[in-house]
Amino acid sequence: MDVDLNTFRDYAKEHPECWIKITFNDTDSKFGIWVFSTKLMVGQHVFSVDEINLEKEKEEQDKKLFAKLQAKFENKVGVV
Repeated sequence: MDVDLNTFRDYAKEHPECWIKITFNDTDSKFGIWVFSTKLMVGQHVFSVDEINLEKEKEEQDKKLFAKLQAKFENKVGVV
């Protein structure tokens, strides 16, 4: 898979609130790209800049957290 890493550099310039970490594994020639938004406090593994959608990732995390908290507290309404 060919990846133009310059596109990630350009993305980082356009989104200064984001960190991009690129890791390489020389043993099996695999790599990983992690994009993290300090504004949204959410990250995402991607292989292309076109895959980055941190707002959607944040929305999904928030929905999961809401469901978890709702299940935890649904029978405790009014209990202090």
